[in-house]
Amino acid sequence: KTMNRQMSMRREFGAALSRSIDKLLNTFRERPHTFLTEDDLRCHLVAELLKRRCFSEPQATQDRSISIPVHSEVRWYGESGRLKYRSDVVIVDPESLRVREKTLRLPSKGYGFRSALAIVEVKLRRINGESDEQFSRKIKAEVSRLQKIRKETHLDRAKYYVLCFDKKRDISKLIAEHNENQITLKYQFANQI
Repeated sequence: KTMNRQMSMRREFGAALSRSIDKLLNTFRERPHTFLTEDDLRCHLVAELLKRRCFSEPQATQDRSISIPVHSEVRWYGESGRLKYRSDVVIVDPESLRVREKTLRLPSKGYGFRSALAIVEVKLRRINGESDEQFSRKIKAEVSRLQKIRKETHLDRAKYYVLCFDKKRDISKLIAEHNENQITLKYQFANQI
């Protein structure tokens, strides 16, 4: 039962996440000045996700508290305890989330979970932003960082995304070189600059 629930939940979340990401990409393409900062993009993505019941409905956690699947600025430590990354948006399975210290000690960040459904990183290049090569290197580093998170946390079933938003110049061909099997890389250039 639990396995069927998880598979069904992953499909539902995956479809809803894809629709939310596509809506954000389309909004950026058509109205890029809606977004002044990367935080604007993150906030709009979270707002779009929270419009969907599967992401906004409170659910029971592993330790009998209540939470929702969508969280931002999630810190990773990994197996080694040395991985010191933060992810922009993370969708977790609330049933695997621990937020209360009872029998098991919580990590120093104050929460822990065994199952992430998706990890999303957002990058924005402004009209006066870095060079094509610098932005490309930044995206490559982001992909590499997600690969390290995947390796260290053993969250192999999670979906990993790097969303790239560009107001300066269309470098989609250059960015496409950074595609990796386990990481979904989406690039959007603004139409109306």
